[in-house]
Amino acid sequence: MHIAEIRRKLASSLVMLEIGGNDFNYAFLRQQTRPSDGGYGLGNVTRIVETLQQAGALVPPVVQSISNAAKELLEMGAVRVVIAGNFPIGCVPVYLAGANVTELAAYDAGGCLAVLNAFAELYNARLRSAVAGLQRAHPRAVVAYADYFAAYARVLREARARGFDPARTRTACCGAGEEAAAYGFDESRFCGAPGTAVCADRDRYVSWDGVHPTQHAYGAMTDLLYRGGLAYPPPIKWPAGQTTPGTKAHLN
Repeated sequence: MHIAEIRRKLASSLVMLEIGGNDFNYAFLRQQTRPSDGGYGLGNVTRIVETLQQAGALVPPVVQSISNAAKELLEMGAVRVVIAGNFPIGCVPVYLAGANVTELAAYDAGGCLAVLNAFAELYNARLRSAVAGLQRAHPRAVVAYADYFAAYARVLREARARGFDPARTRTACCGAGEEAAAYGFDESRFCGAPGTAVCADRDRYVSWDGVHPTQHAYGAMTDLLYRGGLAYPPPIKWPAGQTTPGTKAHLN
């Protein structure tokens, strides 16, 4: 494709930039209680804190890589760039199952691992600052921060009103099955592997496979981001009464 065509397409597109999550996923989930352990595992709270210190060292280079990628897109002609923050990872089944933490003090009122959510907020704060810097450097473009943390957390809080099963907001729809594994997640029976199960109604679940949200959850988050003010500055102005593609009922 010719460079002029690339610029034209970028200028008429909404560019979504969502990278870096797996850098932290591997840093956390591949830290085993014993060196000989395989698969996922976080160990106890002490081990999690130790891993946080290691993962924290990744924050500056990850944020810098995201900034560099966004800058390249902006210089190529993008005028609407949305950069996504991280989820409240302490609420995600893969982390909850991998941690296997029994200390009640490790969990917040919503049943999420507080220390992991604190890490996500720390990373998001650094990323928001970088996004603000990109916006200042490119005043003719819109460089928005998509607050995935707030959107995901709100979906959890408003689960019933948005059509989800409040009892299964931290359970994977596809995988080992909630009767066979904590939070319905087991790496040896990851979604798609032989013998794995799929829930009867995926739209009642927030998590699809223990790692990624369901389409319904992403639709609810999209509504919150683009119509609910959780992507800022707003990259899109929607006509009054128009809903975003992919959303369902139970919207504000």
